[in-house]
Amino acid sequence: MRTTDRPPSRYDVARSRRSRRAGRRKVFLTAAAAAAVVLLLLATQILYVPPEARTYWVPSAEEAGAAEARLGTAFDIVADHRSPAGPAAPPREAHVALRPVSHEVRITQADVNIWLASEAYRYADKARNVRMEFGDGIGTVSGIVEFGGRPVHVTATGRLVRSADGTLSAVVDHVYAGRVRLGRVVARRLQEQIDEKLQEHGLAGLAVESITVRPGEIIIRERPPSS
Repeated sequence: MRTTDRPPSRYDVARSRRSRRAGRRKVFLTAAAAAAVVLLLLATQILYVPPEARTYWVPSAEEAGAAEARLGTAFDIVADHRSPAGPAAPPREAHVALRPVSHEVRITQADVNIWLASEAYRYADKARNVRMEFGDGIGTVSGIVEFGGRPVHVTATGRLVRSADGTLSAVVDHVYAGRVRLGRVVARRLQEQIDEKLQEHGLAGLAVESITVRPGEIIIRERPPSS
């Protein structure tokens, strides 16, 4: 018996089109669902706030005053040492030692964090629970900022370095929002802000002999004027 190919009917054509449309819809809905899951997971990672960052400590007036005095001593002696009149005699209990050859600026993590906690009201509209941690060669600053009405825990890791001209400068290596690493543009902008703060405190032009960052403290030794 001989058979011949029958041209598809309009019903067959319509059914084929419906099948193709259904297939495209399925692919689109699957991709949309996958994208939604990825965005949800990304948002969860960005909005992650570690437990230790949720508590806030307020130092006593005595603690804040003592920390501010120690930090002030360091910066004041730097200013005196760079003045035309030469270095002033250090206070009896100064935490920065002036040496015949060079002198050190010693900044402790504890004093910085006491000062930050006591000054929290000055930047409460921008950040909360701002803290610093000094490790082996690196420093980390963290805090909570508001983004879209939600708290975001931001962490930046970087270094204080001796720049090519022998002065003090900052290098920001990484910036994270929650557990998500942000781009270099953000790190570069933060680095510029840190350099502005160094300039504000008279440290940007400090002739640096060495910089030591170790757990709990930073020690900056100024190069002697004759070097």
